[in-house]
Amino acid sequence: MKKLVYCFFAMLLISCGSAAQTQQEKRPVIVDGLFSVQSDMISVDNGCYTINVRVYLTHEGQTLLIANSNVQIGDCPRRLGNNENPNCPDKEFKKDYFYGSKDKYKYCVVDLLEDEVMYAKYVIEKNRVINSFKK
Repeated sequence: MKKLVYCFFAMLLISCGSAAQTQQEKRPVIVDGLFSVQSDMISVDNGCYTINVRVYLTHEGQTLLIANSNVQIGDCPRRLGNNENPNCPDKEFKKDYFYGSKDKYKYCVVDLLEDEVMYAKYVIEKNRVINSFKK
């Protein structure tokens, strides 16, 4: 039965979407355990941390990258992004600045982080990466 429920949500994730999506439709139904967040440090400069954040969907042993973004955290001078993807624009979210992906992912990291479970996973990863650099 669990497999059937996971399969349903994976199919729902894949089949959702249109060019005129509302904010609620810009993210899939989040099922804890199917989605994960990973990040790596890109650069550090005078209290400004730039990290790369990736969101993955894992189902039946298969892992799929569904969103990717560079994020500036801390005391950062804002630079204009060179983002030509209108579906995933540069955006400030909870004091972090997300650069929209130039790649044509179906979902934007910042939209996925509007879900509390995903945001909590992001905060854990962000803190892990920044704290590992401070040691």
